[in-house]
Amino acid sequence: MKNLLCIFAACAAACRMFAGGAESAAETAHRLLWEKYMSPGGLILDYSGEIPTPEDIENGVPNYLSWWSPIENGAKFTGLYIAAACRRAEETGNESDIAKARKLAKGLMLCASVSDTKGFVARGVGTDGKSHYPLGSEDQTVPWLYGMYSYYKSPVPSEAERAEIREKFAEICEALDANSWNCPCDGKFAGDSRGNISGFRFFQTPCYLFCLRAAYLVTGDEKWEKKYRAALRQRNPRAAPDAPTRLEICARGYRQDEGWLKNIDSVFLWIYVKNYAALRALFDAETDPEAKKLFREGLERGAADASQTAAEYEKFDNSKSAEFKLADWRRNFGRQPQNTQKEAEKVALGQLKIPEIWERRNYERRFMTIPLSAAAICAFSGNPKYSGLVEKAVAHYDYSKTNIGEIFLAEVALYASRACAVKAPE
Repeated sequence: MKNLLCIFAACAAACRMFAGGAESAAETAHRLLWEKYMSPGGLILDYSGEIPTPEDIENGVPNYLSWWSPIENGAKFTGLYIAAACRRAEETGNESDIAKARKLAKGLMLCASVSDTKGFVARGVGTDGKSHYPLGSEDQTVPWLYGMYSYYKSPVPSEAERAEIREKFAEICEALDANSWNCPCDGKFAGDSRGNISGFRFFQTPCYLFCLRAAYLVTGDEKWEKKYRAALRQRNPRAAPDAPTRLEICARGYRQDEGWLKNIDSVFLWIYVKNYAALRALFDAETDPEAKKLFREGLERGAADASQTAAEYEKFDNSKSAEFKLADWRRNFGRQPQNTQKEAEKVALGQLKIPEIWERRNYERRFMTIPLSAAAICAFSGNPKYSGLVEKAVAHYDYSKTNIGEIFLAEVALYASRACAVKAPE
């Protein structure tokens, strides 16, 4: 494997065409990510702060969704990031980079192994390395599947690791399929589900198709390929007869979800990175010319729609600083009763109504996370006309002055720009 990685590294060095500013900034982001925002178990933290204890988790502090805690998005962020980590390992061939990719994979496997509920993917784990909040979501499960698929098909894992991934991948997809692709909860909320992957919004559609296709490509079970081919041209049975097929939904991009979500470009674009990561994986793996064409259209439309938001990196003032008050989450948020998901949501949303806690976090989310998310969406298109924009966005930030683990998106954008540009059409 080491020889194969060295070959990748030599090829990458020969064709690297990226500006030094972006390279240097991404390297800084990489170093800080691993110094400040990586948990001992290999999961990206939302921010550097005290990890919840088993008692915190048992009592639902800050809330049973784990929102606003440092372990809120461990499966999501790590799943999206591991593809970039594998590409880095392929490029450098360095043992340290290979070890980092393996650590991320172990973290993801942990998220899918701490519960007895089949198909449950934990957001992260507490100080004991196993306690976890009982509510996951499709926003965690889909990146988990994407991340393990990306790791599986890279040259990094051993055959023993691949065998473990095949088994876990099959277990999760079987459980989700049996549950109509509703993501199960566990613990206090066992029997409930949170989030559905198989809906007909853009938020779900490329993710559902990717899960089916990846299940086949990882496990080799033909039933997943049959389900995937059938799903491509399905229409929403609850909509009009001329409702778009899943393929057509993929081609139309995220803007069609406006109305269901408001202000996607300025508020929610960061949660759509997984959709374009999935769409790019579908495009790369597709053999049907019509499907490939529509996937390509979706990638191009997404990049065109997101490019203006990517340019908003200029609005982030690196000289501006403020205390990151969210980090003191124990003082900010106390224990409150939550017996249902709705009650947990009410508690979590109520915690947003303390403006002084959120000022710096919201600034970084709006003017760093969202522009970098948009840059990643542009990068997944593979269209070289966006490469300069991606580089400028990545290079703009002084990552040493930021406070959230979402700096991982700098590497996601830059490595996607490299990997996808090779396969871009003329």
